[in-house]
Formats: sequence, C-alpha cells, structure tokens
Amino acid sequence: MNHRELVQSGRKKAKFHFLRLPEALQDEIMEGLDDGSHTLESARDLLAERGYRLSHEAIAAYHRAVRRERRLLDARTELARTVEEFAGGDLSRSVEGLTHMLVATAAQRIADGEVGIRDVDLAKVMSVLATITKAGASRERTEASETRGEQPDSSPRQLDAETLRKIREEVYGIL
Repeated sequence: MNHRELVQSGRKKAKFHFLRLPEALQDEIMEGLDDGSHTLESARDLLAERGYRLSHEAIAAYHRAVRRERRLLDARTELARTVEEFAGGDLSRSVEGLTHMLVATAAQRIADGEVGIRDVDLAKVMSVLATITKAGASRERTEASETRGEQPDSSPRQLDAETLRKIREEVYGIL
C-alpha cells in the first residue's frame, strides 16, 4: 500500500495540501524522507525549485500521518496473524497468552519509540476480550439450563471464528 492509500484509508481523514502535488513529486519527496536523503527543509526547497509552495510544517504533518498509518497497519496485520495462531485453542489460555503477548510487545515498542501508547489501546483490547469471554460463559450456562436441565459443559472453551471476528472488528476495525 503506498503512502496515499495509507493516509486516505486512515480513520482521520485530514486534508493534506501535500496531496495536491503531482503524484510523482509526492513519491519522490516521501522516498527521500523515508530513506533520509531529504530533510523537511530540503524537501521544501526541492518543491520551491519545481515551482510549488508548501511549508515544511505541511510536509511534516503528511509524513507523520504516513508513518502513523504504517505503524497502525503493521500492528493490525501482526494482531490478525497472532490471533489466527491462537484459533482453536483453549479460550482461557489463549486470552491469557494473547494478553501477556500484547502487553509485552506494546511495552517493548513504546520503549523503542516505534509506537505511541495511543496507537495501541491495550485497555480496549483487554476490555473486548473480557466482554467476549464473559458473554460466552453466560451463553453456555443459559443454553445448558434450557436443554433438559443438563449441567453446563465444563470442557475448555475455544477461541472460535466468531470470537476472532469480534476482536478484530471491535478493537481495530478489521473486517
């Protein structure tokens, strides 16, 4: 996904003056900023040489938005891959393992400066997992009591496709 698609797919639909530039020039500037061959000031100067006026603040805002969307895309992709790995396992162990992994990964990435605490809302992840777990347990008790007075199934619950879908949708908006 290129920088334009990333920014336009983001939750925040800001209007960037940078996107009014020709696409080839946008790409050249972004590649230069990404690989370090351009600074914000040199990017501004390059635009001025080619007849475009754009402040380095406008370039910086767009570059920050692209970097943020890249981090979020990476986080969503990694979360989806990880959740898939836990599919079919014991639900309580899966939830516990996912929680520990998310906390450890987030702490490491925050410490490394790769991710801000607002990019990954751990409280929301854990809240959704707890809600799904409680709802599933309550549903099992209700279903068991309605069918011939049997006791609820005490076998370990599993992280099923519906639970995975809810986690993706409610936490990160992944469909």
